[in-house]
Order: sequence, then structure tokens, then C-alpha cells
Amino acid sequence: MLGDAVFGSDARGLPEGYFVLPTAVYSEDLTRADESLERLLNYGFEAGLVSYGSSVLSGARDKLEAFVEFAGKP
Repeated sequence: MLGDAVFGSDARGLPEGYFVLPTAVYSEDLTRADESLERLLNYGFEAGLVSYGSSVLSGARDKLEAFVEFAGKP
């Protein structure tokens, strides 16, 4: 369960099946929240259940890893 760490992309009007960061309303420190996503990659998981938007039921870890790598680029 990824809970509120990320949202399903469709919660922000994007196609479902991917992740996006929550809006600032849900986090006091978005930079720290973004950095903490890397720790989730220490776990093996196939599905990523989220509180908002559609959960990712296949390949969730790989999609989260791609998101973290993309978000970390300037």
C-alpha cells in the first residue's frame, strides 16, 4: 500500500496506470516527500495501492522507479 505517498495519475487528469506526487495540500514538505519515495524502491511489489486516483495493479515498482528517476532530473 503506497497510500498517500503518491496518487494515481488519473487523480490529476492524466491517463491512469502511473503515479504522480500529491499536491502540496497533502504534504508539509514536498521535497522531503519526493525524496522518501526512493525508500519504497527497497521493497519488491507488483501492485501499488493508492488512496487517491486509480491504483496501479501491474508493474507498479518499475513505474514508481521510473517516476523517481524522472522527478530527480533537473
